[in-house]
Amino acid sequence: MALMESVKKSLAGAFNSQSAKVLILSVVLALSGCDQLDTPKNAQGSGALDRAQSYLDQGQYRAASIEARKALQEDGSNVEAHILLSRILMDVGQGKSAIIQLEQLSPAESKPAIYYLTLAEAYISRHKYYSAAEILEQHQFTTNEDKFKYHIHLSKVKSGLGEFKAAKEQLNKAQQYAGDDVENKQRILIDAASLSQRTGGKEVATYLDQAIALGNHPEALIAKASYEFQNENFEKAEDLLSNSLLELKTTDILTPMRAKVLQGLIKTLTRSGRSSEALIYSKLLAEATPNAEDNQNKFTEAMKLYQEGKLEEAEQLLSDMHSQSGGNELSGRLLGLINALQGDFYEADSFLTDNIDPETASSKALRVLVETKLRLNQNEEVLKILETKLQRSPEDVEILSIYGLALLTTGQVDQAVKHIEKAISLDPSKQKLKVRLADIYQRQGKKDEALKLLTNVYEQDKANENAIVALGKLYLRMDNPKAALALSKDQLKRAPKDLFSHSFAGSIAFAVKDFPAAIGHYQQALRIDDEDLPSHFGLANAHINQKDFDAAIQRSKLLIDKAPNIPQVYKILITASELSDRKDQAIDLMVSKNDQDIQAWAPATVLAEYYLRNGDSKKAVEYADEALSRNALVAYSQRVALLVYFQSANQFMAKQQYNQARELLIKGLQLKPEDIRYLSALTALEIRSGQHREAEKLIAQLETTFPDSTISLELRGDLLLAQDKLEDSEQQFQKAWNRNKNDAIAVKLLKVRQRLNKNTNTFLDEWIVALPKSTRALTTKAIEAQKANNVRLASKLYNQILTIDERSLAALNNLAWLKFENDESDAIVLAEKGAKLYPNNAAMLDTYGWILYKNGDKQKAQEILKKAHELAPDNEEIKSHYQEANN
Repeated sequence: MALMESVKKSLAGAFNSQSAKVLILSVVLALSGCDQLDTPKNAQGSGALDRAQSYLDQGQYRAASIEARKALQEDGSNVEAHILLSRILMDVGQGKSAIIQLEQLSPAESKPAIYYLTLAEAYISRHKYYSAAEILEQHQFTTNEDKFKYHIHLSKVKSGLGEFKAAKEQLNKAQQYAGDDVENKQRILIDAASLSQRTGGKEVATYLDQAIALGNHPEALIAKASYEFQNENFEKAEDLLSNSLLELKTTDILTPMRAKVLQGLIKTLTRSGRSSEALIYSKLLAEATPNAEDNQNKFTEAMKLYQEGKLEEAEQLLSDMHSQSGGNELSGRLLGLINALQGDFYEADSFLTDNIDPETASSKALRVLVETKLRLNQNEEVLKILETKLQRSPEDVEILSIYGLALLTTGQVDQAVKHIEKAISLDPSKQKLKVRLADIYQRQGKKDEALKLLTNVYEQDKANENAIVALGKLYLRMDNPKAALALSKDQLKRAPKDLFSHSFAGSIAFAVKDFPAAIGHYQQALRIDDEDLPSHFGLANAHINQKDFDAAIQRSKLLIDKAPNIPQVYKILITASELSDRKDQAIDLMVSKNDQDIQAWAPATVLAEYYLRNGDSKKAVEYADEALSRNALVAYSQRVALLVYFQSANQFMAKQQYNQARELLIKGLQLKPEDIRYLSALTALEIRSGQHREAEKLIAQLETTFPDSTISLELRGDLLLAQDKLEDSEQQFQKAWNRNKNDAIAVKLLKVRQRLNKNTNTFLDEWIVALPKSTRALTTKAIEAQKANNVRLASKLYNQILTIDERSLAALNNLAWLKFENDESDAIVLAEKGAKLYPNNAAMLDTYGWILYKNGDKQKAQEILKKAHELAPDNEEIKSHYQEANN
């Protein structure tokens, strides 16, 4: 320090030239930017906290930070230590860390006023004005000094929120508590100048001159230098910056304020034509922040890679930069975005949550954060974030839009529409949002409202591709192909050489089944851009509809090379191959692609679907597992795997292979831990396999997770029934029925009542009244009537069933038999209809064959009864009918 003071005194008046000033300041900066952490001679405090304050007073931030942390190690609840460490962090530009440091303290415990004022200041440093306002308004400040800081902070909050009149009022109130303190008076004048500048006032220079007249306050000097620079008074700006640099406290690291002065000097000297002198400061700034330029270059390169679609390379570069810089927010945000684009939403959420503050985030950043959290089903957190934003800014169009779309994702359609409509009313230029709203209207059945909205968008912007596509689809849904074709012709006329015009025309021609025209337009689109995937897909599908399977297969093979991770490519290949009896070749090609390209998840997913559809559960599970092993976060692969696991588990359960079924259900629950369908199936499995304790635990989980669902009541009834607790089981099924009347519960309640030897007729009537179109209820009642030889009632009920479902197997078979027994001539008509609908149902074929035989058509009867006997060789009645017909 002695050396520093002697330099100042000896050089203060010795040089007047500009070059001399640069030399003096470079020496001062070099001395103040040193990294040594030697203990200052006057740091004589009795404890870590005293030493930390002493170091801070002398600008030795590193040593101050170490000692403050030592104090917190000794006592983690030491409020003074938290405040001091947060002050250190704010001084060196780490406002986010300062907030985290202060927020560690329990909000329930009372704290001194300085804590709340410091926290408010930390919030303000991060532009968290609403948070700062809440803190300030929730606490009382009694001393004049505290009241002064309160009004100063509140003025900054109001200014930050654009409430300039209120900000000025707070400054006036602060003046009442400033007293004779020079720094307080300067603070008011500096803030008044800032407020004047933001509102276009002319008092900026006056306020700053008054502040400087009270003493060379560094902030006032920097602000006045900026004012002079804007007015092109570069020499004056340089003098002010030079003076501010001399006034700044000597520190062991480069503080944001010192960096601001250096950057100002570089700009000023450069604009003055003195680039060689500007280079001195540039070099000093670079030496003080050795990684800054390297990080900037890395970030620029990463952005270039990102824009070129080279996501993995960009991610690697950013990861290195992010770890080396200790968590740069900009690199963190971009890493989050890249991870989201790659489908790794868990990693994306980690980066985005750490580096995007919802309170201060731009609408674009907030949208990315919200969409990522919605992908991870963090719906409540998303809505809470957005509701808080809306409470603070109820007229913010962007927030209204995002909130509306988030509500839509969570199924709250009416509320979503309300907020989106409000956003559009506030800003009618939101054309993209109008298109989205039109889509919602369509799903609500409001086609006229959707048409009006889309027509409005199209009239305002005839090049709006989203609106054109949506309008074309709407015309087709409204059975107005002429309007859709006219729209496509209008687009071709407006832009005859445009890729979109031909691609859109192709899609409309395809929709109206003009496949030659569709092929022509798609081919023209591909002449314009051979990489346009929608046109490739459209062309392949058009070839299939034209029965040109060779062309469709060739197109799909081309697409596999261009887009190996788009499932639709492989579906086109399978469709064209199956229709041309080349299915095995298509499967072989997909298996080969799956084996060769370990990055491709789509072929394995489509193969899993294919084998499930064809009844090969083993291969379906193998390929579902493989698809997930390659990318477990692809939504399509997850959906297919969940379907494969569930259906395969049911097949194993039907065979009483409970271990295999359990393994598959557990796999499904690993993908979707709270899936009610899977939890219910696993519970049912444990009941059937005799694992009643496990079933009890699962039912308890269902009751907690889905308190309003009837499934837990139904499953508890199943468990009690398995334990032969019939009356308790009946009570559970009754509760389930009272809450949600459906056929499945009714069947269970009916069966348990039958086992209890209770009269079931009353409940059957109740079932039919509750569900008058339930063929299950009517069939049960009809069978009971048939058993009781009440032919008239049974026939009436079977006829009623056929008016609801003309394909009902039970009604066709049983009514045909009743008519046959009563010598009604139309018995054979019903039996023949049933046999045609169910050619592999032994009971139906037996009824038809026996009626044929009794009607004298012995040859045909023998043929039908033979098939029935082959389908059910152990059925004695069918066997006797077959033998009699062949005697």
